[in-house]
Amino acid sequence: MTPATAYRLAGLCAVLGGLMRLLSPFIRLDGQTQQIVWLVTDILLLLGLTGIYGYSRKLLGLTGLIGFAVAVAGVLIVRSAGAEVFGPRTYAYGAVIWTVGMAVLAFPMLLRGVGHMVAAGLWTLTLIIGIFSVMRPGESWGVLLAGMAFSGGYIAAGLPLFRKPKEETL
Repeated sequence: MTPATAYRLAGLCAVLGGLMRLLSPFIRLDGQTQQIVWLVTDILLLLGLTGIYGYSRKLLGLTGLIGFAVAVAGVLIVRSAGAEVFGPRTYAYGAVIWTVGMAVLAFPMLLRGVGHMVAAGLWTLTLIIGIFSVMRPGESWGVLLAGMAFSGGYIAAGLPLFRKPKEETL
């Protein structure tokens, strides 16, 4: 498999995972099926994240690497929520860590013009919405809106990779 093909597949994973994450709050399934859908979604998002970071890794620098590593740790914490590793709020902690990781990854994208600017803006917006949501805990709009921005970031970052990664960055 060529690097271009691997990045195209990662882009497809990011888009599909983003779409699944975007639609999941609006689709009701039985418990077991819902858990499987969420697992597949997180696998696709993790594979997409790996490609998104890997594609621009040379230009993202140490900040990008830190953001990638924090985001991966967040995914793993989200996935360990069933075991309540950090208590009943394990999923929430993992989601926050994942969001912070994506915002840190977005920082060099925005600063250096690396990667997809819309994706970086949406991941930064996700963190901002999350912060405001904490300030207004009785309102549920923040979680839904942050999830939509988060998902949109994956879709926006995955589309250019899926369409045609530029060979000079491989």
